[in-house]
Amino acid sequence: MPISDDIREILMQREPGAAIAQALNALLERDEHLLRVDANERSLTHRFGMYLQAALPNWHVDCEYYRNGPDPKRIMMLLERLKLLELQGDIADTDGKTVYPDVIAHHRDTTDNYLVMEFKKTSSQVDDHVDFQKLEAYKHDPRLQYVHAIFIELRVGPDPGVAQAVWVN
Repeated sequence: MPISDDIREILMQREPGAAIAQALNALLERDEHLLRVDANERSLTHRFGMYLQAALPNWHVDCEYYRNGPDPKRIMMLLERLKLLELQGDIADTDGKTVYPDVIAHHRDTTDNYLVMEFKKTSSQVDDHVDFQKLEAYKHDPRLQYVHAIFIELRVGPDPGVAQAVWVN
């Protein structure tokens, strides 16, 4: 079951879209079972990351990578009423509320950050705005400055697929 034409059209709006489409198709084809049984998001992003690495051979593709050079990744986000909250990685967080990016393509130990991705399953109870805030921060934080950021929602259950793909400016 390949990704839909609508999702492919969205992905192709940006440079890494073809590689993402290739990796999503591989995930849907080879790991459909994980989607049907609503496997942990980390299992899904790990498998996707393997396929994305094959599609982007000149980049390092990492899942939940927690380093910015020698330092932990930290992003500052502007929240309601202009209050600043610093989000730091929390290894115990399985709800995706910290700054572990789900999947990134970058050159390790440099500031060359190409692609950051946040994934969500349709079964998740966490509001999408958390993921979009993180993606915007990854793109605009002067220490990280990812070139491309995208949100991917995976449809889990009896009819697995990609529910949505949204590029973040």
